[in-house]
Amino acid sequence: MEDLLELLRDNPYPGRGIVVGSRCVYYWIMGRSSNSRNRVFVKTEDGIRTEAHDPALLEDPSLIIYHPVRTMGDDLVVTNGDQTDTIVEKGDFVAGCMAREYEPDAPNYTPRISSVLHPDGSFDLSILKRARDGRCTREFFSYEGADGGCGYFISTYQGDGNPLPSFAGEPIHVGMGSQPRGGLGGVEPREQGLALHQREGRGAHLQQEPRRLGPAVGWRGLSSPRTQTTLRELAAGKTGHAPAGPRRLHPLFCLQLF
Repeated sequence: MEDLLELLRDNPYPGRGIVVGSRCVYYWIMGRSSNSRNRVFVKTEDGIRTEAHDPALLEDPSLIIYHPVRTMGDDLVVTNGDQTDTIVEKGDFVAGCMAREYEPDAPNYTPRISSVLHPDGSFDLSILKRARDGRCTREFFSYEGADGGCGYFISTYQGDGNPLPSFAGEPIHVGMGSQPRGGLGGVEPREQGLALHQREGRGAHLQQEPRRLGPAVGWRGLSSPRTQTTLRELAAGKTGHAPAGPRRLHPLFCLQLF
């Protein structure tokens, strides 16, 4: 098992990522281009969607405006793209993923990563990525659950590069440190950056209106001070061993869902 924070520190560009743990899901987005950075999370009736922070600066909405989070009956679906809608419309995680393929953003062909968390704590992860011959490889991973403080990590990229290297192998078993219990972990009203889903009985709902995420993101409530420090460093492009450069100076927005 690897330490999630160290894993992120050593990766100059993981891209978008999902970590599913014991009744807890983390999702984050990272952006290098001005178009990718021009995003905020807003609440919807059954989850969360992204929208342009400044509509006047929006260039191409096709791959950056989507629902990363939606409920599907008693399940919670979290993905890095509009495949969320396909999964929910089909009412089946595997069928939804089988109907889609990697993103058409040559030369990177960004993988589509998806997850579904079931009421009993079990969950599934999937990655759709481009093979060398151009065909789509669809991989699925099913888990009976995870121990407290642990989870399974998957991201779009293995690191930085040109083109960006797609995530390879199985989801990584990671330790996530202490997880907050109840409420927003002391997040004050002025803080930004945290939207929360919490299960109560059947289904999932937003416990508190998610704050719009602008350039300045607050990290209080995201587990320990060590976690907060790591996320700030990620947002400032200070992680990894390579010198910080234009490709690594990007904000990181994180949703903690449970």
